Amino acid sequence: MIKDGDDEDSSSPEVKLSLSPESGSLIHYYQCKLNKSKEEEQAEGNPSASKFPKRETYSIGRANTTSRLFSSPIRRSTSNTYSNLRFNFKPEKYPMLEMTDFLTIQNEAESHCSKLFHLKTAELDSSSWKIPPPDQLYIHEKWKIEELIAMKNELNKTKGQLENFDIDSWHKHTQLCNPAHKISNFFRYKAKPELLTQAFLKFFEVLHAFTLVPEFDNFANSSFRTLHLCEAPGAFIVALNHYLSLHRPNIKWQWLGNTLNPYFEGTPSTECIADDRFILHTLDNWCFGNDETGNLMTLDYLDELIRRVGRNNVDLVTADGSIDCQENPAEQENTTNSLHFCEVYSALCTLKEGGCLVLKKFTFFEVDAICLVYLICCCFKKVSIYKPITSKLGNSEVYLVALSFEPSVIELYMNTLRMHYGQKLGNVALFSLEQIPSNFITLIKECSTFFKERQVKAIERNIYLYHNPSEKNNQYVDLLKSMVLETFEENNSCRPIAAGQRIVLQNMKWDYNIIPDRHNTKWGGQIKKETS
Repeated sequence: MIKDGDDEDSSSPEVKLSLSPESGSLIHYYQCKLNKSKEEEQAEGNPSASKFPKRETYSIGRANTTSRLFSSPIRRSTSNTYSNLRFNFKPEKYPMLEMTDFLTIQNEAESHCSKLFHLKTAELDSSSWKIPPPDQLYIHEKWKIEELIAMKNELNKTKGQLENFDIDSWHKHTQLCNPAHKISNFFRYKAKPELLTQAFLKFFEVLHAFTLVPEFDNFANSSFRTLHLCEAPGAFIVALNHYLSLHRPNIKWQWLGNTLNPYFEGTPSTECIADDRFILHTLDNWCFGNDETGNLMTLDYLDELIRRVGRNNVDLVTADGSIDCQENPAEQENTTNSLHFCEVYSALCTLKEGGCLVLKKFTFFEVDAICLVYLICCCFKKVSIYKPITSKLGNSEVYLVALSFEPSVIELYMNTLRMHYGQKLGNVALFSLEQIPSNFITLIKECSTFFKERQVKAIERNIYLYHNPSEKNNQYVDLLKSMVLETFEENNSCRPIAAGQRIVLQNMKWDYNIIPDRHNTKWGGQIKKETS
């Protein structure tokens, strides 16, 4: 069941955690976790050793970035003054918190806003990263790396603790505890975007964190062309328009979107996004294919898509697709691999030299995901894994951002890859483990550890807060939200655009076009009915 980009409306009102007599302290909880980790290390006789050597990652900001070691948050002096606090807040608003609490919260906010891991840069040695000859692909049995499988099992064990919670109660709780909870209402008030969803905010962050749009404003003889896969309801497109209107107002922009067709009679309502407020007014910019399904996982649709945009003619491809994994959440990575391969292959067919790819991914524990990421790293000069501030802490969602596409690297392999388009690989792997350089495998292990540890910590934090509601914990979470909001505002342009710069003009209807019996209504008839 293909599921397009996050369409959750980010308009939930700001509310407080429920108050009850203090039964626990979040500071005390983290201190216990730290002491426990130290005791375990000392028992092993090597208290300072870490599983992988420390390497640098970077915080993201409008100004110069500062390097930090990803293995632990910045530790600051705990003097009794406020000179070490870079965030603006009123201490008297949080009477139950002490100076050490403020510093702990600041460290947590900085850690939350710095989830970035570089897989390939000019500084990293990737000279041995080569794709094997075409006849050496898809001929080896699948393999596994026990260390990564152990990480997968640990993460799933942590997720398994959530099965005992009422789903509605837990969902409400995690919304309230989300460090990014204040951002959507703030951005709605400050920037007045066209279509504000979580997907809008996430891609808006990606646009500010990476150079996805050329630095110059004017294309002399061409346009800035973008392709958006699994895009409904259109939040990435609207976010890009908002960004371009603020930073590249003179650029000539052409875009095309893909999604499962919400008007096609054969598309089950459970498999597509019903919110067509944006699609309804921009139909000429959407490609549903000759069969009108919009199904990216068929070769017929792919060929029609290439015909529409041109081969190697696109500057930026975004792919925000997923598949409903509720029946088997422990296998999210394997369930989504086929779709992700189709998204990547479509990008390789359509991107021009120097183009960029933004791909939603999850974990990198098993062979298919590792091989796909390695393929991408061989075709692009820079590859990073990024979790935006507004991406929910407790899920595995990350975005792979690949810059500077090199089509000549992959040209000889396209026919071989096409043979497996939309197919399940069974027990066959794209590459053997021996064909992938060891330093790439080391980076994958480090990257998986980096994001897995933060996800586990977030889930455990939410469980602790669920069982220990207190005024002090309420103040802790509220201050954390404020610090995260301040960082988001610093890093992103939270300004409105002119009414004339919107894609859908304000005098056009922005309401849902959901018809209860839409499966008995022809596409053309429905559009005529709604626009007449």
